[in-house]
Amino acid sequence: GPAAGYAATCALENRKTVLGYRWIDVCGPLLGSSFIPPHDVDVDSLKYIVARRIDGNDELIDITKNFISGRLYFDVPDGLWRIYYYYINSDCIHSKHINHLREGGAKVLIDAVYEPHYSRYKDEFGKTIAGFFSDEPGFYSCETDHDSYERKLGDEHFSLSWDKDMANRLTDCIGRPICEILPALSDNSAMTEIIRSKYRYEYMNI
Repeated sequence: GPAAGYAATCALENRKTVLGYRWIDVCGPLLGSSFIPPHDVDVDSLKYIVARRIDGNDELIDITKNFISGRLYFDVPDGLWRIYYYYINSDCIHSKHINHLREGGAKVLIDAVYEPHYSRYKDEFGKTIAGFFSDEPGFYSCETDHDSYERKLGDEHFSLSWDKDMANRLTDCIGRPICEILPALSDNSAMTEIIRSKYRYEYMNI
C-alpha cells in the first residue's frame, strides 16, 4: 500500500481515493427549504448529492447542483426523504496508500519496491530466490478508529474505494446514472436486495 513511502508524494491520481458518505432524513413537503451538510462532510470535496424517497417507491433525485455556497437548496416533495452527501474522504485509514484501481498506482509500487529488489538480487532469482510474496491489497476504506477488516459495503464508516473514472465505468456497466447507483452501494435499505446485489457485484468486479 504505502509503496515504501512513495505513495504519500506521488501524483494525486495515483494515490488512494475513497468516497465517503453521510445522510440525513427529512419529511416533506418543505418548499423553500435549505440544509447544511452534516458537520463531518468535507464540503470542498463534495461530488454528489442524492435524494431518495424512503417511504415508498425509492424515487431518486440528483440534487448535486442545488448545493450553493455551503448550503443545499431543495424543495422537498411530499413524503419521507433521505439526502445523501457523497464526498472525497481524506479521513480514512491508510489514506497515504497507492490507488489500486489505476495502472499508475501499480507503477508507483513496482518502481519503489519490485524494481529495486530485482536490480539488487537479479542474479539470485531462479536459484537462491524462487520468488517472493507480497500481501494481498486491502480496501482500507474505513474511517479512523474503525476496524477495516470487519466492514463491508453498506456499513457505517466504510467509504467506497474510488477513482476519477469509477462513475463512468459504473454507469457504462449498469446503464443507470451514478446518482441511481450510489445509494445501493452505501445503504442497506436502498432499493431491493436484488438491485443492491447486482450493483454491488458490478462495483466489486471493477
